[in-house]
Amino acid sequence: MALISLVDEERQGFKARIGLRVDFAARDISFCQHAMLSDEVFVVLDAVNDDRFRDDPLVAGPPDIRFYAGAPIVTPDGYRLGTLCVIDTVARKSFTGHDNKRLKTIANCVMQALILRLASRERDRIASVAAQKRTLLKLTEDMAGVGTWSWNVATDRTTWSDQTYIIHGYEPTSEPPALQGVLERYHPDDAKVLADHVGRAVSEGVDYTLEARINRPDGSERHILARGACRKDDDGAVVELVGTFQDVTEHVTAERFIRGLTNNLPGLVAYWDTHLRCRFSNAAYGEWFGKTPQDMLNITLPQLLGEALFAKNEQHVRAALDGRRQNFARTLVKPSGEVGHTLSNYVPDIDAYGRVQGFHVLVTDVTDLKKAEEKLQETNALLSAERDRAEAAGAIKAEFLANMSHEIRTPLTVILGYTSLLANRNDLTETSRMMVSRVKGASSTLLSIVNDILDFSKLEVGQMTISPQTTDVVAVAEDTLLMFNLLAQEKSICLRFEPAINIPSSVTLDTDRLRQILLNLIGNAVKFTDEGTVRLKLNYNETRQTLDIRVEDTGPGMDEEQCALLFQRFSQVDASSTRRHGGTGLGLAICKKLTEAMGGEIGVESTPGQGSVFHLYVDAPPASEAST
Repeated sequence: MALISLVDEERQGFKARIGLRVDFAARDISFCQHAMLSDEVFVVLDAVNDDRFRDDPLVAGPPDIRFYAGAPIVTPDGYRLGTLCVIDTVARKSFTGHDNKRLKTIANCVMQALILRLASRERDRIASVAAQKRTLLKLTEDMAGVGTWSWNVATDRTTWSDQTYIIHGYEPTSEPPALQGVLERYHPDDAKVLADHVGRAVSEGVDYTLEARINRPDGSERHILARGACRKDDDGAVVELVGTFQDVTEHVTAERFIRGLTNNLPGLVAYWDTHLRCRFSNAAYGEWFGKTPQDMLNITLPQLLGEALFAKNEQHVRAALDGRRQNFARTLVKPSGEVGHTLSNYVPDIDAYGRVQGFHVLVTDVTDLKKAEEKLQETNALLSAERDRAEAAGAIKAEFLANMSHEIRTPLTVILGYTSLLANRNDLTETSRMMVSRVKGASSTLLSIVNDILDFSKLEVGQMTISPQTTDVVAVAEDTLLMFNLLAQEKSICLRFEPAINIPSSVTLDTDRLRQILLNLIGNAVKFTDEGTVRLKLNYNETRQTLDIRVEDTGPGMDEEQCALLFQRFSQVDASSTRRHGGTGLGLAICKKLTEAMGGEIGVESTPGQGSVFHLYVDAPPASEAST
């Protein structure tokens, strides 16, 4: 039997065997544990007669060992791994020196074979790891869009990764060009810069980064970012350049778009990192501080603003870096000495993990707006003064009109009184009675005009007071309508009163002003209607608590142009009508202002030949609710 046995702490395993069917045995009963510790071949000629092995199970039983010779297997570093042994079931009388030498030689061969096997496995492992790395590198390049390259200084030989071929627009099966061929693919201006970088890298060992333009075979231009690093020999001489190659065309295009957009914005735009260094600014931002965008890059915010202004803004800066958006106004003095007004917004830049990377600054120059605001304030002050003067003039006018109306009303009242007394005398001739009647009519008309002018003047200057009181609106409306009963009979027209059943028994509003509005509207309807009906309708809106009024007539009606003239002071829709019926043209204007003063609105609907409808509403809460 022959075995190559490797021994550990508990057992021996058989890496190769002849004449034995088992794969391992316990170490404590093995012959090999003695052989591997010996520097020479360990020999047992007759195990039965050897006190060390006589009772060994391997001797007393299968495989019935009698003869054993084992040479240790030792690594070049002195580690004892096991043995190469020969075993027989028949005892021997001798094992010569020549036999020892042969066994040791074979044991050495076994050791060399193990070393070669390990070396082969290590090479396979290294090759497998390298293949995995190449696969991962290719996947990484494809995902990141970054290629790798190298250039041998001595041989002028270039190597490209697949992604570098793709960026250049070539098939990976073609041979990459030498240095001059590489330079020819660059834009002429950028080729010169690259050549200078390569020259410095070879002569001085300086790494470089270059953003440049290359031309593809299809004629398209791409923007690339190339990085180069030096690989040196033991003497420090540069023997190779290696680096990366990245297509940044989309990034450059987007950056140009963003810069073009921000440069044309009316405001100032910049980005500051957590170290308060400027990473981006538009042209307007630099111009405000008298700097170019290049000057702005990497300048710190304290350097830009100065110590005093930065101290004012520091609380907002710290809040932005703490993730809180800031909005504030600031007055600045530009480098030119001009005073500027700004509205600033600090917007934190927060990543997906909630970490603040910096903050965006959006500043709006509101200097012109501020000047306009100051101008507006000045104008408002002037207008306020003018308004005060106008109100004072209005008050004087109202006082004048009140005094004048009093002075005019007194003699008119006397005239009306005496004309009434004269009209009741029985000794008047027919001519005298006619004259007295005309004096009385003219006096009444003049008094009505004076009252209208006085009421309208008070409404214009806000001196007309509204005095709400508990009112039975149905009774007030009916009484007012009946006042025109005699005139209606004279003209043979019909007066109708149609109150709704849901009107409260009493509401709160100004009774006198309601009566004044009704007198004007009903009086106009009766005055301008020659035949047919004048109808007064009342309704109550319980939701908004308003009294809704409609005065309908079958008079001549009006077109849109005539309706547009209503409710304007001193306005008559028809001059001939004015001459026929008289009037100041203030009645409807007074109705409109009184209605609005009572919280309502008034309007008209009319069609020529079909009559007119005046409708309005005024606030009229139920008296019980108003009193509470």
